[in-house]
Amino acid sequence: MLILENTTSYLRGQFIPFKDANLSIASSSVLYGMSIYTVFNVIYKDGELYAFRLKDHYNRLCKSSLIMGMTTFDKFISFKNFEKIVKELLIKNKLKENALVRVAYFIDENAIGTKIHGLKTEMSAYVLPMKLFYGKPAIDTCISSWIRIADNMIPPRAKVNGSYANACLMKNEALLKGFDEAIAINSAGFVSEATVANIFMVKEGKLFTPDTQSDILEGITRNTVIEIAKLKGIVCIEKKITKEELMSADEVFLSGSSANVISVKSIDGKNIPKNKMTKEIVKIYEDIRVGEVEGFGGWLTKI
Repeated sequence: MLILENTTSYLRGQFIPFKDANLSIASSSVLYGMSIYTVFNVIYKDGELYAFRLKDHYNRLCKSSLIMGMTTFDKFISFKNFEKIVKELLIKNKLKENALVRVAYFIDENAIGTKIHGLKTEMSAYVLPMKLFYGKPAIDTCISSWIRIADNMIPPRAKVNGSYANACLMKNEALLKGFDEAIAINSAGFVSEATVANIFMVKEGKLFTPDTQSDILEGITRNTVIEIAKLKGIVCIEKKITKEELMSADEVFLSGSSANVISVKSIDGKNIPKNKMTKEIVKIYEDIRVGEVEGFGGWLTKI
């Protein structure tokens, strides 16, 4: 069984014990959250390891770094070398189970104030166990009293570590109230997403999800769900969704690389009556990740 503290990590061009992979307390990443990241699935099947949608996660780092004005990730490292590092990291950890890999790209300078452009950058990566993110197959949620950060504040479509202070406040509030997760409303009053996952709802056989103008992260798992809908002939509509629409949905579920696809069974104590389509999407999603759905093989990188 994978134990995080006993793993090998990657930092500043070297593979080192996880316990030794540290940043300075004066670094821009620690002081201001000036790092971006991505998390991707690694699947163990029939004695082989496969990284799920690795190129898309690389592209996410490229896009996030561009939005944030950092030296862009593609200039820091090519996809070929990125893939090589990921493979070596997984081999060194002798994985024989499903896992997650978290890659960060950060400003690696000390005491330089609130600057971004032109500063030295570095990359880190580590492996952690994959388990039920919420510890259960369906979750209870609440509408957060905290407002989702807007695109013109800290762009949610860039996966920036510092922006997750907003999500932490929401999740903490939810947990203190006895819920598993929080759902964010944006400053315009529309549903945005959960703290670490996108949100979908089912109404009259159609699938709906907040559009890209709703201050969301354009999630890779969100995109996977949209592609699954196309495969199954399910109408999937990206639109602005009100709280009232969400509360009256037939089904609600979340999607994310860590959370995967998980059913929401209640919102603010109101039960969500069904999860038939959710179960179908979960099954196809799991099959795609292990290469059992025709047409999606290009999403798997063999280690």
